Amino acid sequence: MDIDNLKSTYGHLGFIPFAIFSIIPWVFGGPYAEISIKCQLLYGGAVLSFLSGMTWGWEDGQPHQKSNLSIGIVFSLISIAIIFMVFFELIFFALLASMIIFQLFYHFEKSSHDFNEKNEDYKVLILL
Repeated sequence: MDIDNLKSTYGHLGFIPFAIFSIIPWVFGGPYAEISIKCQLLYGGAVLSFLSGMTWGWEDGQPHQKSNLSIGIVFSLISIAIIFMVFFELIFFALLASMIIFQLFYHFEKSSHDFNEKNEDYKVLILL
């Protein structure tokens, strides 16, 4: 398996916890729903922090890389704030922040010069 296929496979496998944590409340309801939502927020915060850290690996010579790096750090800090919101039982605000921040990061990454240089498999994975 070449590296591009491996990255694509790992990317798709990373979606499985989101799917499982989304299905659990429908299937089991009650106390499992709350635990599942918290787990999904914690996993989402970790994923967003990881994605934000990827800005450190973007090509240094691309346009606006200094601001891209700074924006990536802000996204990472917000993802940690989402995790803290879960621990402080601010679930509604964590869900709202997660929904907004994932969308903003998606648009931020898609608008980067580095994204345009990625291979097509990565672009397809991001657009899912």
